[in-house]
Parts: sequence; C-alpha cells; structure tokens
Amino acid sequence: MPKPYLNDPAIQIAAEDAARAACLTLDETFTGGKEAGITGDFQILLKDVVLHMLAGRSPLKGRRGHAAALPKLVLTDADFGDPFQRGDAFVVAESGAEEAYVLNGCETAFVPLEAHSVDPYPSFAAAVAGALRYGKPRDPEAPLPAVRPVRHTDAGWRYL
Repeated sequence: MPKPYLNDPAIQIAAEDAARAACLTLDETFTGGKEAGITGDFQILLKDVVLHMLAGRSPLKGRRGHAAALPKLVLTDADFGDPFQRGDAFVVAESGAEEAYVLNGCETAFVPLEAHSVDPYPSFAAAVAGALRYGKPRDPEAPLPAVRPVRHTDAGWRYL
C-alpha cells in the first residue's frame, strides 16, 4: 500500500488530535487563563510540527547537537516534483519511461504526451490530486509519477 498523502483529511485530523491531546495535558500544568496557559496558536503550531515530522523533516534539526532521523510516513507535493515550478499547464508523467507518457484526461492510463486524450491540469496541485486519484503504482517501492509543466505548440503538448 502506498504511503498516505500529507493533505489527506485523515492525516490532518490525526495531527490535530495529537496536538489537541498534548495541549490538554499542558493546560493542566500551565493554568491561569490565556495569558498563562496554552493558546490556540500553540496548538496550531504544534500541529504543523507534527505534520513536518510525519513528512520526515525535523523543525529542530538546525538547533540540535545531532540529527534525529525521522521516517518519512506520508507523501507530500515535493514527492511529485517542485511545487514552485512555473507553468500554465501540468501533466502527470510516468517515471522511468523512456518516452514521454502522461496520465490521460480520464486518469485511467498513461498515454504518449502527443496523444489527443491528454488533458493537462491547470496547476501543480491539481496534477498531484490527479496522480493521487489514479492511485498507482500499488508497489510502495515503485517510483511515483512526476508532475511536469507543459506548453501547447502547433505539434501538440511539449514539456517545458
């Protein structure tokens, strides 16, 4: 089974529940109202730290005398490519293919980039969502598809 996606509602709820439970415990120690107690901002920041840790990143890595190796338990947008890459349209490209194969508009199969059934996504995030809906490969060791920007030419879609 592939790793769950960081923005999956179940993962978000689990992180929220963990932060809430920690804050309830801390509230018992630090009593005295908002000024002396644990605030909602504390809980929001703690949730963000939990999500970073689930993604295998430690927000404290630069401040500790040693590195803490955290397992990567969830997928993030960065696993599919650079979320900040520029482009007007994006495709989900099959990893490891010698030719350019991309997810078709129905999200049922990979087809050549030149195929008429290619329907690029309007954003990187939409392409990641399409890759997640496709849901393959089921093998956790198989490479994930990559999100790549494309442009339309007279000859059809081409990678940027």
